[in-house]
Amino acid sequence: MEFANVEIRELPLVLKSVRRQVETFLVSNGLLLDEGLDYYAGVFPVEGDTLLGGAGLQGNVIKDIAVAPEARDLSLSNKLVSHLRSVCFERGYSNIFAFTKPENEKMFESLAFHIIGHAPKAIFCESSSTGISSYCKQLEQHRGNGTNGVIVMNCNPITLGHRYLIETASKQVDTLHVILVKEDKSVFPFDVRYQLVKETVKDFENVVVHEGSAYVLSAATFPSYFIKEPSEVALTQIQLDLDIFSQHIAPSLGATVRFVGGEPFDALTSDYNRLMKEVLPTKGIRLVEIERKSIEEMPISASFVRDLIAEDRMNEALELLPQATREYLQSENAKPVIEKLQTQYSPSDLPGSIRRIIVHQMVWAMQQELVTEQKPGLVCPDSQGSHKDIDFATMMRCINLMGQHVKELFSSVKEGKLPLQVIEEAQVKAMQIIHLMEQEANGANTYRGAVFSLGLTALAYAYCRKKSDKVSVDEWMSVIREMAAFFQPTDSTKGGKAVKEYHIKGAIEMAREGYEFVFRHAVPFYQAQSELDNNSRKLRTLLYIMSEIDDSNIYHRAGVDVAQEVKRLAQKAKDDFSPANIDVLCQYCHKQWVSPGGSADMLILTLFIDRILRQK
Repeated sequence: MEFANVEIRELPLVLKSVRRQVETFLVSNGLLLDEGLDYYAGVFPVEGDTLLGGAGLQGNVIKDIAVAPEARDLSLSNKLVSHLRSVCFERGYSNIFAFTKPENEKMFESLAFHIIGHAPKAIFCESSSTGISSYCKQLEQHRGNGTNGVIVMNCNPITLGHRYLIETASKQVDTLHVILVKEDKSVFPFDVRYQLVKETVKDFENVVVHEGSAYVLSAATFPSYFIKEPSEVALTQIQLDLDIFSQHIAPSLGATVRFVGGEPFDALTSDYNRLMKEVLPTKGIRLVEIERKSIEEMPISASFVRDLIAEDRMNEALELLPQATREYLQSENAKPVIEKLQTQYSPSDLPGSIRRIIVHQMVWAMQQELVTEQKPGLVCPDSQGSHKDIDFATMMRCINLMGQHVKELFSSVKEGKLPLQVIEEAQVKAMQIIHLMEQEANGANTYRGAVFSLGLTALAYAYCRKKSDKVSVDEWMSVIREMAAFFQPTDSTKGGKAVKEYHIKGAIEMAREGYEFVFRHAVPFYQAQSELDNNSRKLRTLLYIMSEIDDSNIYHRAGVDVAQEVKRLAQKAKDDFSPANIDVLCQYCHKQWVSPGGSADMLILTLFIDRILRQK
């Protein structure tokens, strides 16, 4: 086939038949159609309808380049890229970007593209020879004397949490540069976000606010079509972004420190923070993670604010916002934004604000149990307890992992569903979370019991809150019982075998009682210890739980005699709450190599229930 015998045709993806043709072609070449495309062109024989090659655009970003195997000696990629450049110029773009595989680097360089970012699975390039250098020269004009630091933020919208992060960071450097992500895929338009940020930080003399650019990558522009494993998509985006930041942006500002807010709930942001900790120090850039600001023990986030606005709870949202954002939301200019948020909200689903509160309290309860010191047989900050396969760092990583995925459980809480329908759907997601945690712990069973008891109790509360703003303890326990009826006792697990052999109550039996012991006894006991310091309060509550329940973990490991002795020593340590008695119990658990994991799960549940009850 001669090169002169092919032509380029626009393929309108809005037509279903055309879209299917392009999808089929891309799949046959190992690619997927990028959902963000607004233009696609294909190469065909002049007298035929066989798609030989194709490439698309999202704005001025080239994506989805593919050439059929039988046509790969025809230089069709060059022809397609040249065509797309012409389309971009007609649209008014002076600079064109492209993401592609590393093996295509020479081809793009031959087409006068310049590589500005590298990652193992992708490269990022632009057509302008002065694009990124021009942006860096603009940044360079604002480089301050002394230590320069950077925060990259979206601020959709800016909250009191963002202001706290900026204020805290500004005290640690001579000049703080706030770069606002410019990709306009946020609910609040970029020009609004930019003005609100500038107005909010105007009282900080050493803070400079910069417009972002295409060189601060976002999920909206980054393509995933040429990366096979979904888990590698976000990783590659982060790697490219950090390469561009460390090679171009940070040097132009003279930045030696980058600040981020802590993120225990969003998987992508958490991965980003983790990778920055690994990469940036190797580039001479220190990373500082600042804990989020909280109001009434709830971390402030822009997503939580958007949820409140969508749910028509504006007064609650305004309490989390600085003056400039409050004034904007109370103005006529904000009406399109508010209407857009409220249109996206589905009244049949569990409100997002409630879901976020529940997830936060779940993670908080697990973290609080883990950091409690002097726990007998259990993992503590300075001890592995009676465990060889898990330690404190592993357990904390598992908690963070759960925090990033547990919100998926609540998608099953919808109007019209019965408790058994909710738990049946959520069980699949719960097992996926448990699997992820066990992978993180190299196969060790870290929090299987906690996911069961805490997840069941949280789902029951969410179900009650979907129906009413006020939830009584009796109603909450009743829904737990209804949901627990879905699970049948089994002797296929270690705990189940202990329950059958020793005729004790296990995880399922306690759930079927609606966790009556926890609600009626453990929570009141914990609340009565308010005069103790935080660690002692949690520890004494754990001892009370250990002295009252039959822990199937101990029965399975060591039998009835050891289990009864642990209960006796726990009661003695609880009654005479002295370091000596606690140490005797810890030494006994270590000697017998037993760990009261079931009691720890009930402590987590106690902490969670108490927080929820106090928050209402």
